[in-house]
Amino acid sequence: MRPLPAVYSLLFAIPFVALGAGGPAPEVIHLWTNGAPGFEDRKDIPEVAVSYKVNHINNPSVTLFLPSKEKATGAAVVIFPGGGNSELVFIPEGIEAGQYFASYGVAAFAAKYRLAGEPGSPYNAVK
Repeated sequence: MRPLPAVYSLLFAIPFVALGAGGPAPEVIHLWTNGAPGFEDRKDIPEVAVSYKVNHINNPSVTLFLPSKEKATGAAVVIFPGGGNSELVFIPEGIEAGQYFASYGVAAFAAKYRLAGEPGSPYNAVK
């Protein structure tokens, strides 16, 4: 089994537009149909994806990375990419990590969550 840090060496080798390369694009499920409670009016404000990170997440979601039926082990993991609560390092810590786990038969679910530490954010961090 190759070590997880090897996934990070691909950071600049896989362009953002090639997320579904080699197979179908992963399914994205939004956590609330009408937007996050109390912030429904922000649901349709688009995210900003630049390089490896994502900002301005107003409609939280989970991206599914499912293994092939032949490789599926029955195990699963939920991934919460980091970024200091001011950005989401979604390419290497969400997408590439999800693809890595799926390649070994583990279903992975990468979360995109609202960022309370982002400049101008209307969200509050739980203290």
